[in-house]
Amino acid sequence: MGNYNREISLAVEMGRQAIKITEKYRQDILKYYQKSDDTPVSVADLASQIFIISRIKKEFPEDQIIAEESNIELLDDDAIASIKKTYESLHIENIPNLRKTLLYRGENSERQWTIDPIDGTIGYQTGGFYAIGIGMLVNSIPKIAMIVIPPLDHHKSIIFKAVENEGAWSSPDSNSFKKITVGSQNNLSKSKICHSLHFDLPLTNKFMKEAGIQDSLPMDSMIKFCEIAKGNCDIYFRPISRGINAWDIVPGDLLVREASGIVTDFKGNLLRYDGNKLELTNPGFIATNKYLHPKILNILKEKFYIDK
Repeated sequence: MGNYNREISLAVEMGRQAIKITEKYRQDILKYYQKSDDTPVSVADLASQIFIISRIKKEFPEDQIIAEESNIELLDDDAIASIKKTYESLHIENIPNLRKTLLYRGENSERQWTIDPIDGTIGYQTGGFYAIGIGMLVNSIPKIAMIVIPPLDHHKSIIFKAVENEGAWSSPDSNSFKKITVGSQNNLSKSKICHSLHFDLPLTNKFMKEAGIQDSLPMDSMIKFCEIAKGNCDIYFRPISRGINAWDIVPGDLLVREASGIVTDFKGNLLRYDGNKLELTNPGFIATNKYLHPKILNILKEKFYIDK
């Protein structure tokens, strides 16, 4: 078993600082841009990613990086001045070349870090929930995960972390971590399901109807994985109609599994990653506990003809 103490400590440190960067920007009115996939991006995304990349590059220069943002055209002189000012206010050491750092990915390596600098930008720009997610894979297998969510409703930000074969934890202050586990609900009709707030598909409602589920929680971002990992929700149901990126899934995948949960595709197979993509041969995945998992797969097989 690998020892990833140094890597998870760095991930927690980066998450703690990155959420300060994004919250600093959220205090002001930001300009948002539309990317080619019609999702929004802001200077805050770039500032968060640049900081995280700079730290990984410094501590693990041989590692490869898989990161979401590459919109170098948005990093104009005004954006650079803004980012430098924000870093200075948060006592972040100077990062010499912001444009070069934004695009840095390192050489090909069996060790790959995934970075989602702001997951749930719609929630971010509307004052709702979002997350920052960092993962690390070795030979395409997730080894560490960190997810941090912002301080909403007068609460502190919460950091979630996981290490392969060691467990999952959460902390409101990043210092005192408490182990977390998924819930033990075994009655499908009484379970609580979380699903995408902005990018859901009709299959979710069809599944809920077949399963007799009444309690649902639409949410932004990879926080849905956190809700499963700490037992607040019982099922995260995610239909997929197009390719999905590894940085969206790796941290939550490992977090739930290390919290004694199960994450598989609709056929019951563990999720697999290929470079910056999640490999899927069927239209979605589920995160839940060991009691509900076989019942969900049975409905998908019998009612929606998703066979093994």
